[in-house]
Amino acid sequence: MFSEIVGKEISCGVNKIARIMRINNFIAGINRKHSYKKTKNDVVYISENILNREFSQTEPNKVWVSDIAYIYTEMGWAYLCVFLNLYSKVIAGWSVSKSVNTDLIL
Repeated sequence: MFSEIVGKEISCGVNKIARIMRINNFIAGINRKHSYKKTKNDVVYISENILNREFSQTEPNKVWVSDIAYIYTEMGWAYLCVFLNLYSKVIAGWSVSKSVNTDLIL
């Protein structure tokens, strides 16, 4: 059935595709969200919100922000930590690791 429609421009909705897949016993891959599991030795620090969502800065190197992204690769999870200078909007540094720990940030 699918070989008949390959290469043809056919307009249909998501529900029709799901119904055709269900009838033909096709199962779509499911993307599962990654959840970080804390160990019992993890200590949670919550810092004061001194920036208060004021991302426009008037002085260079006064405020830097960072974030960690979880990236799934063929070899497993990779973690990317990026530091951004809010004044110039330039990435000041980054690192990649196989685990989320202080070595990733330092």
